[in-house]
Amino acid sequence: MEAARHCATQNAGLAPELVTASLFFLNLSDLVHAAHACRGWSAAGKREDLWWVMVGRQLSTASPPGLGLSADCGGLASALGEALGPCREAAEGGRPGQIARLLAEATSARSTPLAAWQPAPSQVQQVALSEMSGPAQRFLFGLAHGSIPCRDGAFTYHCLGATPIHYRHELDDLVGEALEEWMEPQSVRLAGTWSWSPDRENWFPTSTLAISRGRFGGGGWQLVADNKVLVGFLEAWPLLPLFRAPLRLPFGLSARPSAASSEELLADFRRAVLPAEVTDRPSTPCIKLNAFAVHPLLLPAIHLCADERG
Repeated sequence: MEAARHCATQNAGLAPELVTASLFFLNLSDLVHAAHACRGWSAAGKREDLWWVMVGRQLSTASPPGLGLSADCGGLASALGEALGPCREAAEGGRPGQIARLLAEATSARSTPLAAWQPAPSQVQQVALSEMSGPAQRFLFGLAHGSIPCRDGAFTYHCLGATPIHYRHELDDLVGEALEEWMEPQSVRLAGTWSWSPDRENWFPTSTLAISRGRFGGGGWQLVADNKVLVGFLEAWPLLPLFRAPLRLPFGLSARPSAASSEELLADFRRAVLPAEVTDRPSTPCIKLNAFAVHPLLLPAIHLCADERG
């Protein structure tokens, strides 16, 4: 941070276009400090096109374009407006700096989910999280920090020996003080309600663990292990997901995993679908789509299909 401020002070006389290009190559926290170093750098740091490029970097959709700013700012803004939680007003209203900060939270994830939550969970929530499995913890972390739902708005959780369970969030639009609290939270964001489904057709509230209808409604089918815990947690604390709708990347932007924060989520998926031990029972594909789903952070959900030949 000090290096960024020193660099800005020493180069206060750079041409505006070079200042903007220099800011682009800083990480998000250093950019904030450099933009406060002097008047010229402050003006450059307020450019909306610069911030949309920073948002693109957080989504792993844009790479440093030399001395130019080549991101499709309008397309990215529109896509975010449709997908980013209850924050359409903020995205369409030209507040990319705040959106970039929100997305930056996800890139800080470490191997221990409790240390990575921003804001930190309450003591009671931390106890509940610490008592569940690592994959279940990381699934909840993903909901709050940048996992993107499937096309139908569902988040899918795979675990060993179980049919995948799909989770869906419902919320009326946030306005006024509620929207500001979402943008500048003092605690874990909670709002709305969650429901879950074993087949994407019959949905049940988190107030129940019973599968009472549909193809899984008979034969003794029931929630097991992690999904019991997940349903209970979302009933007690209905997390407000960062993304509540699928994100369709604008034409010309390529998506590629880059943040270490997705590594644990992807490893959890591999362990559930391709267990190392032959005696383990792998997760099964979604019965409706005949596909597995994985939700890397800040990238669209991925569906994988396999035939008899693997």
